[in-house]
Amino acid sequence: MRRARAALLAILSATVAAALAAVAVPPASATPAAPGLLDARDLPSGFRLVVPPTTIADPTVLVTDALACTQRLQPVAGAVDGSLAQFTPGGATNALPSVTELVITYTDAAAATTSFAQRRTSHGARLRCRTVTLLPPGTPGPASPTTTVSYTKATVRFRGLGPSWFAERSGTAGTIPYTALTFRSGPYVVGLTFSAGPGALKPAVLRRLAVEARHRLRTAP
Repeated sequence: MRRARAALLAILSATVAAALAAVAVPPASATPAAPGLLDARDLPSGFRLVVPPTTIADPTVLVTDALACTQRLQPVAGAVDGSLAQFTPGGATNALPSVTELVITYTDAAAATTSFAQRRTSHGARLRCRTVTLLPPGTPGPASPTTTVSYTKATVRFRGLGPSWFAERSGTAGTIPYTALTFRSGPYVVGLTFSAGPGALKPAVLRRLAVEARHRLRTAP
């Protein structure tokens, strides 16, 4: 199941090592650093921080081809950097169940809005395709795919996030599926990933965590 954790982080945090063009980074004073939103006290008893907030200098995003039903990681236009953290219960094996948080900071709210719209378009394409092949960096076509992912609409209805959010349920063969929530607020796009399967958090908890994360953003939408 170590491969399951690796696949989860690769797909959802988009931090797979790849020969991708670097994202242009403006001066540090141009925008605040990406905030860490959740801590172990927000989660049910027993959860602990297993991946401390880690800066991602060149964040990437999954871009989906609606016709070919393939997707690849591409640099995030307008991004300054990102911050990744993960929580699991103490003593949990294989990093499951888990909550993974990814916060991407943009140069301004307009850049975040544009990026979120692109993400939502890819989300719609994934739902229509239902099964999507993740292509490795540098490949011109679907040869040598790294993994195939299935996507369905998430059953959890997230409230209190405003209009800029979407969620999907995803899984790869041989791994435990997860619910991935993405929302935008101000110059930030946030991804919260909740593993499914044994020990998974209940929908009410997922909704509460999402609202708490949004409230802690340093900039109002």
